[in-house]
Amino acid sequence: MAATDQTYRNQKALDVVFGASCVLLLLVTVLMMWLDHDLPWKANQRTFRDVVPAIREREMVEKLPDGEVVYEKRLVVSAARDRLAQGKKLVATRDRELTAERELQTMKVQGIKADYDALVTYYNIDAEHWGKAAPDSKEKERLKVAVDEKKGRLDKLEKDLQTSQSKLDAINAQYAEEVLDTPLELEPEAAYPSSPTSNGQANGTAKADANLPTVRKLDAALANSEDDLKKITGNFDRFAKGTVQTAWRFGDTFRALPILDGFESPVKIKQIWLPDLMIEYGSFRDVPRYDRCTTCHLGIDQPAFDRGTLQKLADVPEHAEIDRLVRDLDARNRELTDLYTGGDLGNLIKVLGAIENLLEPELARQAFLGLRMQVSYAKSKWEEHRKGKKGPIQLASDLDLLVRTLETMRGKLLTTRAALAEGRTPSGVNAKALADATAKLEGQWGEAVLLVGYYNDGVAASL
Repeated sequence: MAATDQTYRNQKALDVVFGASCVLLLLVTVLMMWLDHDLPWKANQRTFRDVVPAIREREMVEKLPDGEVVYEKRLVVSAARDRLAQGKKLVATRDRELTAERELQTMKVQGIKADYDALVTYYNIDAEHWGKAAPDSKEKERLKVAVDEKKGRLDKLEKDLQTSQSKLDAINAQYAEEVLDTPLELEPEAAYPSSPTSNGQANGTAKADANLPTVRKLDAALANSEDDLKKITGNFDRFAKGTVQTAWRFGDTFRALPILDGFESPVKIKQIWLPDLMIEYGSFRDVPRYDRCTTCHLGIDQPAFDRGTLQKLADVPEHAEIDRLVRDLDARNRELTDLYTGGDLGNLIKVLGAIENLLEPELARQAFLGLRMQVSYAKSKWEEHRKGKKGPIQLASDLDLLVRTLETMRGKLLTTRAALAEGRTPSGVNAKALADATAKLEGQWGEAVLLVGYYNDGVAASL
């Protein structure tokens, strides 16, 4: 037969069959991936991931503490932190000296202890070999000499370690006495102490020294004030953190994409292994059971996810009511914006700055203890308004903060006036200078009250 290029089968038909099979294989692969991705339990878990933060948000709102109480506790923490910093500043020089001595002595103790521990290891090895050596042999005599030599060195190191440790203990005791427990002369916690001594102290007696603050006491006071604040805000912070952590994020969306969800998907089958509940497969062996019920029945083990709580999530206003609320909020926001942009904000900040400067001298700090910090905090809030960092919707809360600060200032001014009239002033404070400072503060306080009244009337009208 003559040679020919004709194939056994029709090439065109083979190409068509190959192309069709490839397309079919691609479609089947895509369908397989989609069916694996679009499983019913995945939709349940995705929905549940929205339910969890919604319930956490409601719990967070229920745990929301009183803003005024939190503000007062924060002031206490801030005051305790300032007093601790002031106390540490008074003993800073001695603190640095003793800390340097303690660190050097600690390094010396650690070095001797390391040499001692290493030598103990070598001593035990030689002692073990000496015990196994043949009696009356040269090796046993050599090991006996080595053991005795190491024993002598160990005794010397032990004495050196005890001496160094005693010096370190003495330095620690000296640090506690001269830094942590030394009485400090700080600003009094009350503007007019009942005792006629300087800074609330009584003539240097031992009893008076026992009542003076120390770094240790100030540190404990700061820790107690922070604990009190955490008791109020702890539950709210915990639920707020849980809300943020359980919310569905972009990373979850990306990992939940087809194909990618086969590696580290945010939704997974929840499998519980039950080794005590066996199942028999024929007569071959018993194997543990596996429970996957919680894959779909999510939250069944959490008491907070009861039927009543979940039904409340659906209690939302109708669209018309939502639209009305949005329109009302927009109208009030416009009114607050007009008040915010049209108010004499610059003059208000200027007055608060003048009050802050008047409270800066030592005389004013001692007579109006803690007032400058409150005024500075309120001023910082209004400076954020001027810089555009806060919107006008926060105007009402910041205004309430300023009103309470001015009320505190009024009470301190009245107390000071009464004390001046009775001839009572803090020890070492010039009465005339205090009277002049009080008069200037009263003038600035009056201007601040007038400006706050302008804002207060506007906010009340818009709310």
